[in-house]
Amino acid sequence: MWQGSTVPHETLEPTPLDTVDGPVRTGELLPVLGVDRGLAVLAIVWQGLWLIPDPTLWPSAGFSVAENVLLVGVIASWIGIIISTFGPLSDRTRRVRFQGVNVALLYCAGMALIGSASQSSTELWRPGASLLNLTAVMASLILATSVAVPVIVVGALAEFALLASEVSGTAAPGSKASELLYPLYALTIGAAGIGARRGLLIAARRSQRARLRLEAAEGQARKLRRIQRSLRQQTRLLHETVLNTLTAVARGGVSNAGPAGDRVRIRCDESAHVLASLAAVGTSVSAIESRDWATDLGPATSALMDLGVQVHLHVHDRQAVPDDVYSAMITAAREALANAARHAHADNVVIDVDMQRDQGSRRNVWSVTVRDDGLGFEPAAAMKRFGVTHAITQAMADVNGRATIDSTGGDGTCVTLTWQDTPESRASVVLGKTATSITALSLPILISFGLFTLLSLAFTMRDYEHPAAAIAGFVIAAGLGGLLVWFGRSGVVPAWLVIGVCLAAPLVYRLQELGLGSGELTPWSDWASQGIVALLLVLAGTGPWWAWIAALVSWLLTQGDVVGELLRPGTGVIIAGALFARSVRANDRAYTAAMRKGLLEEASAAADQESIRVIARRYASLGESQALALLQGIAEGTLDPSDEAVRACSGREERFIRSVMRIDPEVDPLHAFALQLAIRAHRRECLLDIDLADSPRPRRGQLLVLQSVANRAIDHSLTEVPARLTARREGDSVMVRLVVAVSPDDIDAAIGGNSPQPAATRNSQGDAAERRSVEGHHDPVGGIVMWEALFD
Repeated sequence: MWQGSTVPHETLEPTPLDTVDGPVRTGELLPVLGVDRGLAVLAIVWQGLWLIPDPTLWPSAGFSVAENVLLVGVIASWIGIIISTFGPLSDRTRRVRFQGVNVALLYCAGMALIGSASQSSTELWRPGASLLNLTAVMASLILATSVAVPVIVVGALAEFALLASEVSGTAAPGSKASELLYPLYALTIGAAGIGARRGLLIAARRSQRARLRLEAAEGQARKLRRIQRSLRQQTRLLHETVLNTLTAVARGGVSNAGPAGDRVRIRCDESAHVLASLAAVGTSVSAIESRDWATDLGPATSALMDLGVQVHLHVHDRQAVPDDVYSAMITAAREALANAARHAHADNVVIDVDMQRDQGSRRNVWSVTVRDDGLGFEPAAAMKRFGVTHAITQAMADVNGRATIDSTGGDGTCVTLTWQDTPESRASVVLGKTATSITALSLPILISFGLFTLLSLAFTMRDYEHPAAAIAGFVIAAGLGGLLVWFGRSGVVPAWLVIGVCLAAPLVYRLQELGLGSGELTPWSDWASQGIVALLLVLAGTGPWWAWIAALVSWLLTQGDVVGELLRPGTGVIIAGALFARSVRANDRAYTAAMRKGLLEEASAAADQESIRVIARRYASLGESQALALLQGIAEGTLDPSDEAVRACSGREERFIRSVMRIDPEVDPLHAFALQLAIRAHRRECLLDIDLADSPRPRRGQLLVLQSVANRAIDHSLTEVPARLTARREGDSVMVRLVVAVSPDDIDAAIGGNSPQPAATRNSQGDAAERRSVEGHHDPVGGIVMWEALFD
């Protein structure tokens, strides 16, 4: 009725995550970078304890100039890694370059020493084989898997070929096989390092995703709280400015001239801004989804139920699908439900939400099926419709999903939406669904070294006088490794297992010695040391904070030479594992804390979202009001507040706003019906007053008859004349009563022959019972129509 220009208003659009108020985490080391730095520290310690105690790996006169240059380069690059990792000159890019150079120099130095070995001596190839084994360690810890694997494999094969030729002329009978365990050892420690590195990075990425999810949840919560604060402020202003201003204009005595007129225009301008902001709330929060299928599909399912269609929603699995995929599925499902409401003429609609695990591809497959028993259609013709092609098929295609539509004339329609995630890496499958850092570190190390010690025992069995004792020691070590893996799956290595492993380590070594008897202990017949150091490394890296101390004491007692063993690689490995344990445990704690806090934030955000929606649903009906144009017209001076028509319109709009603000359409179907009737009456310019003091909770389908007769009565009501909708308890039931003033000439049309038979209802016992519960009364002389409906 009243025309006015649109004025700018304060936006209530959700704030992007990178601009929301609140603290932003800075300066924190991300879990992936933390693991990367921890692996660099482990490599530094390992290499230092490998090179420093062994003089045969130092530059000396026994090597050629080229070999000495390579060895000096190895030491210099190792020092460069230390400088670029610690202190004021630390820089990750520089460290990565030094690491690459270091691995390359180690590889070249090892190959050079083996290649120049004399046929008459094995002393020259042993340092070379040792350097190649160290190369495998460094490559597995600091290089990407795609680079580390070929480096380790090629190095081991080259070492095997050179050793096979060098050892063949000098090795004692039967010792050749044990000497060729050098390249096998390189493959073992390389595989263990690669497996541990990949597992730890998987666990770190999981922790990092949890942290990012937490930050997103916190950002969502902050923007929701911002919207809530703004809504509360706007609600207060609605009563203080808009309604008071409209009331003042409706009562009269408001002038448009002089200083008083200026104050009126300012007041109306402020009120228009408030009303414009509130009217926009519905669109401002429309993009905020609750992540609940029933809630987000509610408007579409409600439209079907209002038509009397039975809607069944089954959510078989509630695992979260990615946000963009969820939005696409909600959009497509809403369109499918809208098509069913418009075209299907169905009796039943079934919605199934499910997630299945495809074991072959290791993918999770989410599916949403919307099925009706309506008229059906030809799919080829339907694909030409805008809604089907854009809101369904294109929406799913945009997230790499798929939409299929199956329909036959007379047999209903089935719309299926599917989406599958990316396949998991093999490492994450091996580590299991939880993939904790403990499992990530222990599993590859124990498996690799377990296989190596088994082969070492098998190849050197001829050296044992009592093989049964050695086999018993191996069985004990393997059993302890299995227990570490088993209890590591739960994320906790119990104290009794730590003590048991530490006490059993000397026993395993003693059984090896008993098995040898008077035989010679060679590097490869000493398989127990390899297995024990692997067990103690895992123990130090994944056990309680004191586990590394117990592991170190156990190792020193096992080896016997306490002072000398402190400078050997075995001790260094245990100490490095202890240093790295802090990063391992920190990742798990960060993941657990982030997930717990993220769930709390998401739950809080869900509650905030619902609170916002409740307010938004009330404000959405303000779009039906002409108060905004009215206030803008007064503020701009194009409308006179003292004009009778303006005053009447102000009173009508003030009454409408107060009525709809008392109604929440989501409380129950009666409130939704009352809001729909209020909007219908407002368009008719009927002054409908609503008072739902006692509200029954009928099903949506039960209101179809009352809705039909009430709409007919409002459509024939007198304009600018009050009408009233009430709900009052009478005994054990609630009486809903609508009283409308109509022209005596429209009585018959308003009551429809006093026979409520809406065309949309079905001939069922429930509908028949409802028709009997709705009664109409009229006063032809006074022009009054009254409908009453009784609900339990």
